[in-house]
Amino acid sequence: MEVNFLFGQKDCDNFLRWCLSKNCQIVPIVPYQQERVIIIKSEDQYDKLNIVSDGFAIQHVDFSTSPLQLRLVESPVMKTYHIHQRHSGPFIDFYTPRTSGKIVNPGIMSMFPFYYNGTEKIYPNREFLKAFNHFTYYIHKRSVKYKLDKRVMWIGRETLLDYSQGKIEIPSIPLLDIPRLLSSIGQ
Repeated sequence: MEVNFLFGQKDCDNFLRWCLSKNCQIVPIVPYQQERVIIIKSEDQYDKLNIVSDGFAIQHVDFSTSPLQLRLVESPVMKTYHIHQRHSGPFIDFYTPRTSGKIVNPGIMSMFPFYYNGTEKIYPNREFLKAFNHFTYYIHKRSVKYKLDKRVMWIGRETLLDYSQGKIEIPSIPLLDIPRLLSSIGQ
């Protein structure tokens, strides 16, 4: 399952802070120098985060049954550790690609139909599915639906307002009908 969205920094921050207010913990999906991840459990910790991440693993005690597993990636210059997708958690993947300047690109929130703990397959439990649906509801309620070919993109309201004021650029979605989308949020 997946949800496609277009969130600028404000909408991303609001979503992640909301997740933290629901007792979730978020883990930046970045290369780690040590075999230990950064676990963010509060808005204060999130505000003090001094790394830029394209994505976050969202976990909760009700649906995450095993710690995140890391895999070692070695190069001639250094060793780094990366969160092994599908091989831990389970967790909800919140991916928001960052680019330089004012450009905002589409993101995705997704979950897999199953995960692994070692060689054992783990299927998402009821709490995991409820959480994913709850997160999806949050995105839908704070966004405007935009049909893009065969996909539906949810554009965050703050992102839309920033775009209309020239604060950000959205090159990946052509022909945005800004007046129509703004009227749908009462602007």
